[in-house]
Amino acid sequence: MSGPESITPKRINASELVNLLAQAGPAFNIRVRIYFKDGSMKGGIVKWRDDRINSGPVIVIPDKDPFNEALIPLGGHTVYNAPPRVSSSDSGRNRPPMFGEVSAHKVPINSSTEGILFEVINKK
Repeated sequence: MSGPESITPKRINASELVNLLAQAGPAFNIRVRIYFKDGSMKGGIVKWRDDRINSGPVIVIPDKDPFNEALIPLGGHTVYNAPPRVSSSDSGRNRPPMFGEVSAHKVPINSSTEGILFEVINKK
């Protein structure tokens, strides 16, 4: 058999999923099937950020009740250390200008995603 029917969907790990999301951009969400270590499967949406968790990329497993939605933080995002952030409540006149080298570090992939595989769902 040849053609699109014979193509086996590729399963990727969390690191590859974060890289795919980074290529897509922060305004883009990716629908995925999540294959857990115990053999179970669920559908989810990979988002660049979710207001319920203060981190980078996250997978939201939808539920009818939004309070019961499951969140899986992925990690793998970049956090900027310097220059220090300025609060909007600070007066610009009272603070000297902040110059200097920008430093950042990459947050490691969340260890709880180890062994979990993801399959991107293409919407047609």
